[in-house]
Amino acid sequence: MALERLAACEDPKARQGAKERLGEIFEQAGNRSAAVESWRSAAQLCETSQGEQERVRSLYERVLEAAPDDGEAARRLVILYADREEWNKVPELMGVVLRTDCERGSELLLRLAPRALDGWLRDGLVAMIDEAIAWLRPSSAWVRELQHAKARALAAPPTRYAEACDAFRALVDTFGSADDAREYEAFIASIPDADERHGQRRFLYQWRAARDAQPGAVLFAWAQEEEAHGAPEAAIAIYERFVQIAQDRDRAPAALRIARMLVDLGRPVEARGWLRRATEFPVRVRLIELYRCDTAWEPLASILSDASTRSEDPRQRVAYLREAAAVLQDKLGQPGAAAAALELALPAAPRDTGLHVELAGLLESLGEWPRAANVLRQCIAACCEPSPKERAILYQRLARALRSASDLEGALAQLRAAARLQPRIRRSSWTSGKSRSMRVVSTSLRARIERCSWYSAIPSRRVRQSHAPRSSSA
Repeated sequence: MALERLAACEDPKARQGAKERLGEIFEQAGNRSAAVESWRSAAQLCETSQGEQERVRSLYERVLEAAPDDGEAARRLVILYADREEWNKVPELMGVVLRTDCERGSELLLRLAPRALDGWLRDGLVAMIDEAIAWLRPSSAWVRELQHAKARALAAPPTRYAEACDAFRALVDTFGSADDAREYEAFIASIPDADERHGQRRFLYQWRAARDAQPGAVLFAWAQEEEAHGAPEAAIAIYERFVQIAQDRDRAPAALRIARMLVDLGRPVEARGWLRRATEFPVRVRLIELYRCDTAWEPLASILSDASTRSEDPRQRVAYLREAAAVLQDKLGQPGAAAAALELALPAAPRDTGLHVELAGLLESLGEWPRAANVLRQCIAACCEPSPKERAILYQRLARALRSASDLEGALAQLRAAARLQPRIRRSSWTSGKSRSMRVVSTSLRARIERCSWYSAIPSRRVRQSHAPRSSSA
């Protein structure tokens, strides 16, 4: 057939015309798929020629008319219409592209987004972005980029502030990017209504405070903004959150601000309480520093114990009590008082293995074996150490405490538990009087135990006696 020969010739113009004519013949014969492929080939040949854009558009329109779900033809037409700034024809065709290949469609949509905004197609662009997000998997990398483009589109003049804020909040909430948060903050500054601007900044402060490992600076800045905006109740609540997590030296300014606002609110009794705290914080910190420098151990231990009762931060409370215990044990030679200080710290750090082991060692040095056993039981029950070897040494320590408290059955049960975790432990060493198995411990926990101040304070003879076998008469 002459047309088929022309369609295979070397002249691009002749080949293109023949393929276009063949497509019409195939369509008349009812062979739509052959017509589509013939017109597609003709359009691709036209794309290589200058000044043939109108013909290319006409051919791809014929392809899409014969095959409405042809994503590639729709994609080519979207690009052609965008080049001609016929934006009103883009949304329907973009829907075809997104349905057939949402990843490539999303990439094309993002590429055209800035031009679409310039062409005053904001509503259509936002609708296309929403459709693209609906077709994509939530894990797709394109979702964040599309949500970002949507937020920017809504923020562009004339701005739709409420919708833009919702888009930015969804973006920040979902992906948690600091860059997105900064862009959102810059947009908030453009909001004309002061109350709406403050409400959006409040959300941003909440988000940052929840994500920051040390949110003190965020909370203080947030409280200052609430105070400046005329929301004293909200400011007081946030300052109180700051006081709970701040170091003592940083709490006084917040306490003074709380006191001033309480006076303004007509609550003088509460204000006096906060004024007392505002003066206590810096004085206490300075006294602790002076007592340390002067090696005034008794007043240092006393003020550390007092500071622990007044501190609202559990970590700070434990630090005060640990230092007080170290002073009482190492400097004042009062292991009983040191043990009492560590016992007060336990509720604030129930999963701190080192604290439990240190307290148990002090109680052992005092011969308080039942109390030492109780502390070790608490430590094991809290599952403080995930490693089987580290749990095994805790069982061994508990067995020694129970044995010294004359609870031989309990001690044997703990050794059995340790043996199940660490096969090298042998129950025979218990009856033979050998303590080698009692010393099969994990390197990390052994090092931790030996660093404790109580470990070196136990006389070696007492340690040897605690491991020695009982006589047959016993």
